Amino acid sequence: EQQREGAAGAAATARAREQKEAQRTVAEQWALTENPNVASREAAAAAAARGADYVEARDLDSAMAALSGPSEGIKHPEKKMKAAYNAYLERMTPVIKEENPGLKMSQIKERIFKMWQTAPENPKVQAAMAD
Repeated sequence: EQQREGAAGAAATARAREQKEAQRTVAEQWALTENPNVASREAAAAAAARGADYVEARDLDSAMAALSGPSEGIKHPEKKMKAAYNAYLERMTPVIKEENPGLKMSQIKERIFKMWQTAPENPKVQAAMAD
C-alpha cells in the first residue's frame, strides 16, 4: 500500500510540474508588449522638450501630408458654417425674444435663419462680398 501511495504522490508531483511548465509557456506566449500609443506620446514629449518638431505618420499618405505642411483652404467648410450659424443663433435669440416675447422657439429660429441669410457673419455672404 505504501508503494501505491508513493507512486500516486510521484504522479501528482509530476502532474503539478507539468501544469507549472504549461502555465509558464502560456505566460511567455502572452507576454506584454509595449503600447505603441504610449511610446508615441513619450517620443512626442521628448521631442517637444528638446524643442524639435515631431510628426507621427503610420502610412505613406500620412507622411506625405505631414511633410507637405499645412494644406490650403478649410478641410470642412460645412463645420465652419454650422459653428458660425450656431454662434449667431445664440447671440440673436435673446434679442428676438425681447422684441417679440410671445413667439415660440421655432418661430424665433425661423426669423433668425431669415436674418442669417443676409448677415455679415454668414461665410456665404462674406464670400459673395469678397468677389
